Amino acid sequence: MQRISGRTGAAALAVALLAGGCAANCDPNQTDLYTGFGCAVGGGYDQRTRGLSQQLRDSQAASASARQALDQANAEAQSAQQNLAGRQAQLRALNLRTAQLQKRLKQASAARTLSARQEVQARSELQNIRDASRLPATENIQKVQESQKRMADLLGHI
Repeated sequence: MQRISGRTGAAALAVALLAGGCAANCDPNQTDLYTGFGCAVGGGYDQRTRGLSQQLRDSQAASASARQALDQANAEAQSAQQNLAGRQAQLRALNLRTAQLQKRLKQASAARTLSARQEVQARSELQNIRDASRLPATENIQKVQESQKRMADLLGHI
């Protein structure tokens, strides 16, 4: 009879160990002997390893996605800076050309080589250039160029 109760005791111990492993989180850092044995026998550690591996893969995928978004944002910022530098260079050139045209208009007015109508038109174009200079860069470049061309045509014979 003692044999049966020994087997019963061993079976009860095995069930207790397995139950302890199943009920626990199976964290190897926070287990005692019974839960550790239960987790090892019951597959709790393997399950935890699979869960942590999946979390790692998810984190790596999120990190790769964030890295890609950062690379794209950096590329867009670099492109915008290059575009801005190009626009600033265009505006400097337009401002230089406007100053040259204004100087020619003053010289023509002083020398009286323009008719009154031509001088009024040239001054109107100069005012159009000034007004366009106050607009956002994307709008004013084309308007300033058009006004400069008209003004240059008016002053062309000087």
